[in-house]
Order: sequence, then structure tokens, then C-alpha cells
Amino acid sequence: MMNDTNSPSTGDAPPPLQSNDQMQAMEPGIDSGAPPTVAPPEPYAHLPEDLRVPWTWLDLALFFFFALGCLFIVGRAFFFVAGVVAGVPRGADGGLEIPNSWQVLLQIIWFAVLLGYLYLLVRIRFKTPFWHTVGFRPMRKGGMRGGAGTYTAFAFTGMLLALTISAVSGLVRPVGEIPMERLFQQRESAALILFAAVVVAPLMEELLFRGWLYPVVARTFGVTGGVLITGALFGMMHGAQLGWHLALVGLLTLAGVVFSYFRARTGSVLPAYFLHLGYNSFLALGFLAQTGGLRNLPGAQ
Repeated sequence: MMNDTNSPSTGDAPPPLQSNDQMQAMEPGIDSGAPPTVAPPEPYAHLPEDLRVPWTWLDLALFFFFALGCLFIVGRAFFFVAGVVAGVPRGADGGLEIPNSWQVLLQIIWFAVLLGYLYLLVRIRFKTPFWHTVGFRPMRKGGMRGGAGTYTAFAFTGMLLALTISAVSGLVRPVGEIPMERLFQQRESAALILFAAVVVAPLMEELLFRGWLYPVVARTFGVTGGVLITGALFGMMHGAQLGWHLALVGLLTLAGVVFSYFRARTGSVLPAYFLHLGYNSFLALGFLAQTGGLRNLPGAQ
């Protein structure tokens, strides 16, 4: 006899009714006597977005040692090519007489390797967008909004800052030559360093100090500490170029503090980048005007 389609067979019998406690136990995240399970917040969830970068002090330390090792290896390779392939002569002390322009080129190559290292680290290890993660993002703090007019204003502000610091530097300038000035005694090295100052330095130095270093320092020492510490490190990085004259290093530290302040206020590296770009562009244009387009270099041999 055929079974009635409306009468369930023994194999399709409905499950027995369950108690409320049993049904709650079946609900995901609900326990009869325990509170719901809540995923723990990420360690930096309480901080502003611009400080929630995935790297830590350990990553900063590893990068520092990588940068030193990279400079050593790239320098050795560079000097090998200079001495063996390019035939650069040796001086009376046995050392290679590396042209000033080659020294500037070495620093540009070093910056390029560091950029590649950071890019691969952020994209492969942390699996995040590179430029946004390192702070080159739209401004979202301080009541400011990005735009061509805003960034142009930052660039002009950087020029005014350069004018002010240059004027004060003339008053506190020490007697004697500053090591940095040797690079401007030859046309090739002067042209290359002006190019690096406008195209390379604002990008790489803001990436390193305001993008890579600042978020970790500010998480540990607060925003004010992050601004002051990164500004001081920025000035110290240029100390050897300035002969470690405290007044000059202090003025460059002041510029670094201004860059870091706008990084902290806006939550973006872009204002600091355009400030830095305007600062260096003003100095480069001033030097070109002073030397007649590099035709009359000071101290040229």
C-alpha cells in the first residue's frame, strides 16, 4: 500500500521538542549560564587611526640594523665598482678619491633600497596598502581637508619656514667650512644634491620619520613626545653634514618639530611632505639664484 505523502514516514520523523536551556545552548555565542563570548579588541583599537600601524619597536630596531648593514654592503659594492670598473684613482693615503657626485649618488641608491625594504615589509608581511599604511592618506584631523589649495599652502609655509631658519642661521653660523658645503664646490655634485633635496629627500625622510617612526613613538610617549622626539632625531640625522654645530642642528630640529606637529594634527604625512618640499625647494632655488645657475659655485676648485 502506498504511503500518504502528508504522513511522515518513520525515517522523516520530526525531532523531539527541546527545552529552552537546550535551545539557548545551540545558539552561537549563547551559554545558559555564562556571558556571551566577545572577541578581544585589537591592541590599538583605542588609539586614533593614524597611530594604529601594525609595526612595533622590534620592527623599528630590525629596520635600523638593516639600514646600517645595507649602507655598509652598498657602500662596499659601490667602492668596488668605483675602484675596479670605473678606475677611480687612489690618493696619497691609499683611499679612493671618490667624486662628490658619486657620494650623493650612493645616498640616493641607499634610500632606494630602504624604500624597497619597507614596501615589501608592509605589503608582504603586514598585508596592507603601502602608502595609506605609512601615512600618505587624506587629512582627517584638525579640521583640515586635503586639496590642491591646501597642499600648496603647506608648500608656501615650508618656504617661509626655510626663509626664517636661513636668516637665523646666518646670525649663528660658525666660523669655518661646514662639511655639507664641500658637495657644492663641483657642478655635478651640486646639481645632483639639488635634485635629491627636492625629489628624494622630502619623500624618503618624511616616510621614515613621520610615516614609519612617529606612530610607534607617539603610541609610547604620547603625541607631544612623538612630535618632539621625531623632530630631534630629524635634526640629529643631519648633524654630521652640519659639522655638529649645535645652533645649526637645533634650527633643523625646529624644522623637524614643525613637520611632525602637522603630521600629528592632521593624521597624515602629506602636510609634512609638502612642508618639507617647500622648505627644500626654497633653499634649492635660492642657491641656483645665488650661483647664477651653478655657474659661480662658492669655493669651486
